[in-house]
Amino acid sequence: LNQSIEELHELLTIAKGDTFERVKITKSIQKITDVFANQGYAFVKITPDIDKKNGEVSVTYNIKTGESVYIHDVIISGNRLTLDRVIRREIYLAPGDLYNLTDLIDSKRSLGRLGYFDEVILKRSEFQKNQIDLIVKVKEGRTGMFQAGGGYSTYLGLTFDVGINDRNVFGSGLGLGFSFQYSKVSTNYSITLTNPRIND
Repeated sequence: LNQSIEELHELLTIAKGDTFERVKITKSIQKITDVFANQGYAFVKITPDIDKKNGEVSVTYNIKTGESVYIHDVIISGNRLTLDRVIRREIYLAPGDLYNLTDLIDSKRSLGRLGYFDEVILKRSEFQKNQIDLIVKVKEGRTGMFQAGGGYSTYLGLTFDVGINDRNVFGSGLGLGFSFQYSKVSTNYSITLTNPRIND
């Protein structure tokens, strides 16, 4: 482990002399679990032994780390439109990597920020004793938008404008937009293409 016993002690939310509260014990266990989970121990188990004597409580945290766990595969489902590679490039864990809880959480946030999906679920599935599959389930959302408007003025005459854009055109992760404005004074149009990940 990268942390000493003293460093793990600093994570505890309850200290000597504090009033006993089970919720603080639970929070302490979660903090320690997260530390181990960021070092590849996906299935660490922490059990507190509570000894009450003469109005005082002694708490011992029994930690069973198990083996370090590695990613066997990343399995993607639910993407009817979006290409697998567009999803995979937002995931910070790949086959062969040591499991890391922070990377798992950041991957879900990164997929959510894309704006392509209404729902993103990341979960673990045990493959072998020290390997897991990372299951990525997404629910496609609407990424396209159409806008139209019009008006009239004595100077411009009849005016109208149309705009179409899609943040994930054909599921490629590319953003494509087209806009057109017309009046008797001028006619303007523009086409935009955005690639947020040139090298994937």
